[in-house]
Amino acid sequence: MYSARWISPDIERVGAEREVRLHGLGKYVERFIAWEPGARFSFTMTSSSSPLAHALAEDFKMAPARDGAATRIDWTLAADPTLVGKVFRFGLEVTMRRVFLRSGKQLEAYLRGR
Repeated sequence: MYSARWISPDIERVGAEREVRLHGLGKYVERFIAWEPGARFSFTMTSSSSPLAHALAEDFKMAPARDGAATRIDWTLAADPTLVGKVFRFGLEVTMRRVFLRSGKQLEAYLRGR
């Protein structure tokens, strides 16, 4: 992700919309369908220039990890792939898993530095 900006007047709540741009994957408009600060947020894609999916939704749930010193993040991604997305499905699944794990480590490093 190289750009994300709120495009609705109401932000950080259900119904809020933002525009996100991803390297090589196009521009998306997302509408938040769940917003529970510190616990959960979910969004669905309302428009996209991506050649990979007609529709997409993501759900992030946060809860204390078993050790109590960390936060567990459960991430669910669901998509209705285009023909191109179907052809590259396996590679996309592997790539998205790696991106999620790497971004989690980057978030942890960022938060430790604060």
